[in-house]
Amino acid sequence: MYLGLRDNSGPWTLRDRALAEGLSAYQAGRNQYGIPYSEAFDGENNGAFTVTPRIDQSIAAIEQWRIDYPDQAKERGLVLMVSLETDNTVIEVE
Repeated sequence: MYLGLRDNSGPWTLRDRALAEGLSAYQAGRNQYGIPYSEAFDGENNGAFTVTPRIDQSIAAIEQWRIDYPDQAKERGLVLMVSLETDNTVIEVE
């Protein structure tokens, strides 16, 4: 995992670091929906954006779990792990 550290003893090459820092700079210039801030805050774009509703099924599953198990959902430090189960195959997502 890249943490921005300058320690050259790890598996990250100079190119790896440059790419990670470039991606970090790119992401810093965008909002949570991937729209550049320069476009998102431009008053000329008022009314120009469209919204397409979609349901994130992994978030829906967690929200349903919290409804189904309210006592467990109050557990301090609880981290919910989501896995995708299709055709008897389990894909762990962390």
